[in-house]
Amino acid sequence: MGVAGPEFLIALFYAVPLLFVWLMVRRPSNRSVAAFAKTYSVPLTSHNVEQLRRYIRWTRRWRLGGVVAFNVFAAAYVIVTEREPMHWAFPLVLGYSVGSLLAELFRPVDRLAQTSIATLSQRRIGDYVAPGFLIAVGVVFVASLVPAGYLLLTNPQRPWTGRAGPPGVRPQDWYVIALVAASTVMALVCRFGGRALAQTSVPADTTDRQAARHAIRSAAIMSVVGGTTMVIGAIGARLAGTATTINSFGAHSSSMSWLMTLCVFICGLGAFGGAILTLTTIPRFALFTGALPSVPLPEPPVEV
Repeated sequence: MGVAGPEFLIALFYAVPLLFVWLMVRRPSNRSVAAFAKTYSVPLTSHNVEQLRRYIRWTRRWRLGGVVAFNVFAAAYVIVTEREPMHWAFPLVLGYSVGSLLAELFRPVDRLAQTSIATLSQRRIGDYVAPGFLIAVGVVFVASLVPAGYLLLTNPQRPWTGRAGPPGVRPQDWYVIALVAASTVMALVCRFGGRALAQTSVPADTTDRQAARHAIRSAAIMSVVGGTTMVIGAIGARLAGTATTINSFGAHSSSMSWLMTLCVFICGLGAFGGAILTLTTIPRFALFTGALPSVPLPEPPVEV
């Protein structure tokens, strides 16, 4: 019996998250619904239980689908390029964050009610996410642009550059520009997508269903802000890490090294904060909700 090759071990390593697939098709338990209602202070009634359960099922499928997709892609990339596998947590967290973002962008519009409640107050993203976090998103975005500019301006093909690092380290200009474009799109989605969700009209309905809709909107906005921040931070950290490596082999000043290190720290912290915000929007699975009561939830009314 031969020894398993490295491709098999890498595929096995990245295939472990596929165990999450069963959660994608599993009906959200009463504990999950109770945890969501407790997190957003929603009184559970027979009219809003299934409303919350549908939202949890939808966003959970997208989030775990993102985890599976990113891990399959990571495994295929490592096998094809024969490079060392990335840290196991990176595709997990990034896939979960991107999945949560896509879940809100493609979530079906609530059309149960035909009329809307008029309101004089103009809702803002800051009503759902701490303003300090929104400022931090802008800081992370700017920090992601600094190493991109460094990589483009110090390209060895330009006459004013010095040594540009060892072969195979510097990315192509199109790759840097593509990452900057992706980061810019994420910043725009965070700004305008979050605002669109905040200003969505509220259908006229019973008080308990209104509370459920408010909780769903809060979770949706935090998912968009957290998911986009995670992606922006990951892109910035990737660019800043590459720029730091190149600068260490070049003839540039030590102040540039400090600047790139600072960008790595800011972007990494932003990615971590975005991941935490995304993870906290939907309460933990049954593993983390054992302290909640397991009494049956109110059953939805049966139409005669």
